[in-house]
Amino acid sequence: ASLAGFRVRIEDIGPTENDPGQPAARSVVLYDSEGQPGSSAQAPAFEYSPDSLRQHGLAVAGRMWMVRVARVPTRFWAQVYPLSLLGGGLLATIASYAALMSFAVRYQRATQIARRLGHKAREYASRLRTVIDSAVDGIVTLGASGTVRTANASALRMFGTEPLQLLGQPIGDFIEGAGAMLQGASPGAARETTGRRRGGSAFPVDVSFNSMWMDEERQFVGIVRDISERRRIEEHIRHVAHHDALTGLPNRMLLEDRLTVALERGKREGLAMALLFIDLDRLK
Repeated sequence: ASLAGFRVRIEDIGPTENDPGQPAARSVVLYDSEGQPGSSAQAPAFEYSPDSLRQHGLAVAGRMWMVRVARVPTRFWAQVYPLSLLGGGLLATIASYAALMSFAVRYQRATQIARRLGHKAREYASRLRTVIDSAVDGIVTLGASGTVRTANASALRMFGTEPLQLLGQPIGDFIEGAGAMLQGASPGAARETTGRRRGGSAFPVDVSFNSMWMDEERQFVGIVRDISERRRIEEHIRHVAHHDALTGLPNRMLLEDRLTVALERGKREGLAMALLFIDLDRLK
């Protein structure tokens, strides 16, 4: 068998039977795989741990030989496989550390970018909300069933409600004909109708609904404009155009308009018609 990796030493430690009158014999190294035969047993030293040492006594020609076998201590720093394994493990550790550091740096950068984007998104949402609440027209968003989901400040003022009184309610409770308008909602289509405040009073409004898709659900955005002031101005212009500014009486333009209507009605229905003209002298 191969003795590679083992140290073998054979020593002659003396006769098998010692004469009491003779001094104890010195052991002689007969063979040492790492030493020189014939030298003292103490040189070179047999330095091995007890766990790795095996020894056996053998009687040969009246002499006692001691055979010692021990495993040679492994010099791990001189072994190719352990060094390769150590080097590979070290390189893998360095590579893993570099990868983790790179991931950590990227994660930190991604976190910073996400924070900046989140801050910008919140800032943008705040600005957008401020703009919507500052709009003169009422702006409402509706679910697919026509219930109010959000409303700006102008819409709340217009309908005279608090948020809890408007949100979640059908828009038809506040705008006449809103249900039919939602069925045919198209961009830019506006319609004059009547709005109702929470207290029950009616007022004229211009309404347009646009449909959109959000979260895989059809929703609506409504723009509501109170046209009470516009109606008042239009009525005033119409009154000024058809009445005398001093007396408030109907003028010639209104007379001609009423005559035209009366003549057309008379022709259509076969009715007789008379016109009385009264001249007042010195009327101031």
